[in-house]
Amino acid sequence: MLRLRSIPIPASHRVKIQTATLPVAATPSQLPFDRLVRQTGEALHEELHNSARDRAHSQAVRRACGALEQAGADLVTARETAEGALAADAVHLAVEIARQLLRIEISEQNYGLEEIVRSTLAASEIKRGRCVVRLHPDDVAALEGVTFRDETEIAADPEIAPGTVVLETPKGLLVREPEAVLEDIREQLLQDIVQ
Repeated sequence: MLRLRSIPIPASHRVKIQTATLPVAATPSQLPFDRLVRQTGEALHEELHNSARDRAHSQAVRRACGALEQAGADLVTARETAEGALAADAVHLAVEIARQLLRIEISEQNYGLEEIVRSTLAASEIKRGRCVVRLHPDDVAALEGVTFRDETEIAADPEIAPGTVVLETPKGLLVREPEAVLEDIREQLLQDIVQ
């Protein structure tokens, strides 16, 4: 004969079973079974359709909000890029305008050549001593009759562009080119924009 023993179950392993309450009264449906199934199916279909539409609408709104946020961020980035590019473009345009004006002034020999030569001599920091100022032949002709400090020789060099001053001193060579000055101005302005 088989004997059953009771084994105690620890509290950590106990499971509580709950039972659902049954309706007290149920009324039978007057509809035929196939119509009841069809109505239940239609109601379920309508509920699923509404739920899917609501979910799709929520997802569409989330996507639209995300796209709007991204478009805003892209717009800010584009504006910042355009501002930087606009400033740089303005510098390039201003320097090119200055270059064209300078070329016109040089072609008309209206650029204060005497002051340029004197400022170049001053920049050389040679107080006394032999200096040779090399200029384009047209510039040499424009300075005819102008006197500079002792031991300063003005020499024509057809290889030198009009408006350019090449100063040979005992300490070395000093060159003042209008185009190079414009490039220095451009670089300085572009650096100022970055800062």
